[in-house]
Amino acid sequence: MSRFIDTLRQTLRGSAPPIGFRKTMEAESTPLAIAINLTALSQKEAKQLNGKDIEAGVLGTQGLDTAAFEQWKNQFPSTPLGLLIEGDNNVDVGVFTELGCDFFICSLKTPFELINREKVGKIVLAEPSMESGFARSLNDLPVDAVLVNTLEPLLTLEQVLVCYRFAALISKPLLVTIRAPLTPETLESLYQAGVNGIFLDSGFPPAAISDLKKAVGNLPRTPRKRPSAVPLLPKLTSGTEPEEEEEED
Repeated sequence: MSRFIDTLRQTLRGSAPPIGFRKTMEAESTPLAIAINLTALSQKEAKQLNGKDIEAGVLGTQGLDTAAFEQWKNQFPSTPLGLLIEGDNNVDVGVFTELGCDFFICSLKTPFELINREKVGKIVLAEPSMESGFARSLNDLPVDAVLVNTLEPLLTLEQVLVCYRFAALISKPLLVTIRAPLTPETLESLYQAGVNGIFLDSGFPPAAISDLKKAVGNLPRTPRKRPSAVPLLPKLTSGTEPEEEEEED
């Protein structure tokens, strides 16, 4: 099974820090998982990246071959690596799975056969404007997590509200795309909105990842209660009120 998906599921459940002697024996799970688009980095930036600051690395499939995948794997031997299936690229995911690919990210246009066939973690891309009923149906698909693909360079109030909305509609781990550094306060707002992981895409400065990791470490470890989408049912009332009976003398 996918190591990165396991990490996301732990953040979904929430966990308290180990107590007593367990603290030395159990690795404390992260409250928010970090994945980064490695393809967007220069060679210099990639060499400066500390694998301990991220939970997963993602490689775009456009122009990716097995030799390049092996190079990235050797550079980050302890970090789960996944694929971002780009456009209509007919990539053979099975070949990369044999090399140790941990998961892949795909759009809703991905052939269903690929989702059923590959025995790795599956993350589906969802647009922020996705209709609520459609978003709720993601729970029935054989995917492990949902990535809300925001396009704006800076996190906006609308995007935070979108995270609340998706967290209320789906029961799977929720990730959101981030392209600019976050303040600790903004990071906590995403955490409270029900986000389980952040995907650092092109534009995010690698030098800011270390500070981001420290801010994640300061998030509360107590389990979060996800917002729930409770349908408002109409209150049934009779059209006319019953007439009072007149008392006979």
